[in-house]
Amino acid sequence: MLNGRRFTTLLRGVHATADLEPTLDVMIDAGLLALPGGAIASHGAAGHLLGLPVPTTTRPSFWVPQSRNGLELTGVDLHRYKQRPSSMVVDGRPVTTVGKTFVDLAVLLCLWDLVAVGDAAVRRGLISLAALQLRCREPRRRWIRRARWAGSLVREGVDSRAETLLRLLLVFADLPEPVVNRPAFDAAGTWLATPDLSYPELKIAIEYDGRHHADDRRQWARDVLRVEGMAADGWIVVVVVADHLFRHPDAVVDRVHRALLSRGAAGVPRYPHQNWRRHLFATQS
Repeated sequence: MLNGRRFTTLLRGVHATADLEPTLDVMIDAGLLALPGGAIASHGAAGHLLGLPVPTTTRPSFWVPQSRNGLELTGVDLHRYKQRPSSMVVDGRPVTTVGKTFVDLAVLLCLWDLVAVGDAAVRRGLISLAALQLRCREPRRRWIRRARWAGSLVREGVDSRAETLLRLLLVFADLPEPVVNRPAFDAAGTWLATPDLSYPELKIAIEYDGRHHADDRRQWARDVLRVEGMAADGWIVVVVVADHLFRHPDAVVDRVHRALLSRGAAGVPRYPHQNWRRHLFATQS
């Protein structure tokens, strides 16, 4: 009956009705059924279950006891442990903790993707910034240097993955690091805006406008008034959209660089550095 058209094989020994879509959640459940006790969802699978911005995949990963050294299972990635990794339960599934997942993902993700995962975890209150950075101090781990580097770049209050990239783009161009989501007020103490990134002492704001801003007319109208209000108070507002950030990052750096020079910012290089090309998208440390 299982060999008929009504059923499909997800993993060795695990079957489902043919109309069931093999999403990552389904494949994680299949892996937990197929693997022996002690298996823990990890890496990208753990990031997915924790709601973190990890690349989409349908191939799950698990930590399994080293005593199962000869165990192999086509369709999943297995990692062996001597000492059981710290774990938690999410929707009934054993999953590595947030800090452990962050360190594990250093093996797979480029620097800015890893920082984006850390930013999201801290923003959502899944782990504190101090606890995340402490977890990155553990010795003798693969790619721990990348995890430590990424952990040092994680900041509180970052709202999106794109904001992470925008901030790191400026940092690795050797421009001063902007502050994240700090409210701006006029001389009378009236709130003007809370820009995504800013140099408050120079009155320079950097705003990332995703597609939702253009799709939501009311939001777009509020954004226009907010930018006008800041400009009237003497702020330079650099608005960055997805096309700028992902297709023309050099132009984004140049725009912010010119704004900094126009305000006489100290310590700004004459020409932005191209380090961002090497660091942000490198898959090896």
